[in-house]
Amino acid sequence: MSEASRIPEVVESVLSLETEYPVLLTLLRLERMEVEVDREAAALLGRILERDPADIMRLAQWIRGRRSCPTGEVIHRCVSISCTGNGAQKLWQAIEQDMVALGLDTRIHPVHCLSRCEDGPCLALDDDIYLGQTETIHHDDRPWREAPFDQDL
Repeated sequence: MSEASRIPEVVESVLSLETEYPVLLTLLRLERMEVEVDREAAALLGRILERDPADIMRLAQWIRGRRSCPTGEVIHRCVSISCTGNGAQKLWQAIEQDMVALGLDTRIHPVHCLSRCEDGPCLALDDDIYLGQTETIHHDDRPWREAPFDQDL
């Protein structure tokens, strides 16, 4: 079975979960299966999930980049009232199992706000922020991480 032929099956299984994060979960599962998401795969996913293939490629690259992060790098999770109200905990619960299976460090560091309240829940690594409402990556190099909370969850 070719890699591309596995994509609809993975999408179908994710959509059966009735998740609010079908793109992120699909890409995490494809990464677990070592299915490369190239432009052709992103175009197929875009058609199936009715999303912009460019956004899918950026998110796939973000996930792929997480696998090569230095050990000890943590995920910053917005714990503002807005992101919390938009399902921050639900997002984390939806992706944690796949992240563990990929061998990704799942320690999270709460931050008060990632300044994308209307797009939350939000997760960040480096200067790239995953926006849960649109399932896209937003690059933001403002120094918002300079004074995060001092405890891991």
